[in-house]
Amino acid sequence: MASPLMSSKEPALCFLLDIISWLKCRNSSADTTHSFAHNGRSLGDMFKAVAGGLQSLEVDNCNDIFTQSTFEDLPMLTQLKKLHISNCRKGLLSSSFDCLRSLSNLQDLKIAGDTDYENVLTLNCLSSFPTALFRLTNLTSLSLSSRGLTDIPSGISTLTQLQKLTLDGCNNLKPLPALLCSIKSLQELSLTDIAGSLVVDSIRNFTLEKLSLRKSGVHVLGVGLTNCTIKQLDVSHNAFAGNAPGLIDKYQHLGLEVLNLNSCALDTLPAGINAFTALKVLDLGYNGMVDLPDSMSSLTHLECLNLQGNCFPILPQAVQKLKSLCCLSLVACNYLEIPCWDAVAFFAKWPRLRTIWMWKTDGVEYQNYSKAALQQLKTKLKRKRTRDSTLCYEMQGAPDMRNIELIMHGLTSSLTLST
Repeated sequence: MASPLMSSKEPALCFLLDIISWLKCRNSSADTTHSFAHNGRSLGDMFKAVAGGLQSLEVDNCNDIFTQSTFEDLPMLTQLKKLHISNCRKGLLSSSFDCLRSLSNLQDLKIAGDTDYENVLTLNCLSSFPTALFRLTNLTSLSLSSRGLTDIPSGISTLTQLQKLTLDGCNNLKPLPALLCSIKSLQELSLTDIAGSLVVDSIRNFTLEKLSLRKSGVHVLGVGLTNCTIKQLDVSHNAFAGNAPGLIDKYQHLGLEVLNLNSCALDTLPAGINAFTALKVLDLGYNGMVDLPDSMSSLTHLECLNLQGNCFPILPQAVQKLKSLCCLSLVACNYLEIPCWDAVAFFAKWPRLRTIWMWKTDGVEYQNYSKAALQQLKTKLKRKRTRDSTLCYEMQGAPDMRNIELIMHGLTSSLTLST
C-alpha cells in the first residue's frame, strides 16, 4: 500500500519524509516497532533511493538507528542542502565528519547533543571542532551544541558565506578566534546558555544584525562588546539586578534597535535608558518592575514594548508618553489598574497603537473592569477572530482608533465580551 505522502512526481523523496517522520519519536532508543538494523547500515538503502533529489534531512533523537556508521552513507546525498542532527547521544569523532566534505551543496548544518544526557553523564556528542567542516564553503548556517566543544579554530574564517553561527550550550568554550569577525557575511551569532564560559568577553569588532547572549552570564562577566555594532541584542535570563546601571555604559554604543531584557531581575530601568535613541523594540517582561523612569519617554522611535509579568500598580507615565507605540503587551500584569471607564480615551494616548495584549494569569479576575466599561468596550469593538480561546477585537469609532486590536484572554464568565 502506498504511503499517504507519496506523489507521482517525487515518490522516493516523499517515501523518505514519511519514514523519517516515523522514526522521529521522543525516545527512539526504546522503539521496537521499526525494522531498521540498529547499526544504521540499512539507512543506506533508503538514501540510495532518494540520492538524486533529497535536499533536506532532519534527524531528532534517533540514536538507535542513526549512528556514526550512518555518516559514511551521507555522501551519496549529493543534493543535500540542509542536515540537522539533534539530541545526539553518540560520541562523534572529528573523523566522522570527513565524509561530509563531498556535500558541496550543503548550506545549513546542525549537530546538537542531548543536553540532559551530556550534563548528567558527561558523555559529549562532540569532543572537538570538526575541521573537515572548513571544506563546506557554501555553508550559510552552522550550529554546533555540545559541552565537549572547547575551541573554535581560526580556520572557521574560511567559511566566507557563513551568515549565522550558533554555539548554544557550549559551556566549556574558550574565547572566540579574532579572525571570526573577519567573516563579513556573518549576521547572527548565538551564544545562549553558556554560563561560566569566558567566550562572551571575546566578542569584539563585530558588525552583526543579531547577537544572543541569553543565559550567558554577562551580568557577572561585564562584557562590554568592544567596537561592536549590533542591531538586535538578547541578554535575557541574566540576573543583572544591582548591576543594572552598567547596562547603559556597556551597550549604548552598539546602535541597538532591539533589546531583550526579559527575566533579568531588574526592579526598574536605569535613568539613562534614553541613550538608546534608535531603539524600536524593548522587552522588559517578567522583571517584577513597579515603575519605569521618566527618561524612558524620550525613546521616540520605540514601536513595540513588552511589559508582561511585571508588578505595576498603575501604568507608568513614561509608557503613556510613548507616542510611536504600535504594539504593547500587558499580559500577566496582575496588579495593574487600567481606567477603563473611558476606554477609548485611554487607548487614544497612543495614536499609532495597533495591538495591545491585556490578559491576566489563570484565576485572576479583571476586578478593575466595571460593567459600564465593558459595555463601552462592547459598543466600540467588534469581534475580529477567535483562536485558542483568545478573543481579538478591532476598534471602531474614531479614525485613528479603528485598527486597534484588543486581545483579552481568560476573562471570567461575568466579564466576557460578546458580539
